[in-house]
Amino acid sequence: MATSIIRFKEKRIDINDNFLLLGLSYIKQSATGKDNPNWFNLYIDNVIDEMLDIKPVGWGYMELDTYIIDSERKKFFIDVIDNTIDVLKNRDSNTVDFTEANRLLNLKGLEAWKEKHYVEIEYILRFLDDLKILLDDNTPLNHIRLMKTNSN
Repeated sequence: MATSIIRFKEKRIDINDNFLLLGLSYIKQSATGKDNPNWFNLYIDNVIDEMLDIKPVGWGYMELDTYIIDSERKKFFIDVIDNTIDVLKNRDSNTVDFTEANRLLNLKGLEAWKEKHYVEIEYILRFLDDLKILLDDNTPLNHIRLMKTNSN
């Protein structure tokens, strides 16, 4: 599968689309049923659900600059990511098998993963950690986990 470049301000990360979509599924799952601020519910509806529905290949766009407009929102989003990481670290299994991936991503027919397909949780955790690095104002542009650009 392709990789998408996720941006926030002047920083970028690249992420395998499988890890991106599964990570977003888990973020949504960990936030569902909670008393979230309206902007975050809109983010789930307008961005996460849209990406999970379309399943972009190589062009995932998280619209972070549109929704994460102040430190309060950034802190909330990072807290959701931290909660998602905690849930994933405390799973009974260290893999996402084909049945779980098909359910999370609503994959059917030719799209559906087959029995031999799985993803190790560590790659989803790495994406979530990279997302936190991307959002952290104190992370320098030359951080090893960020994409290198002409400006850094």
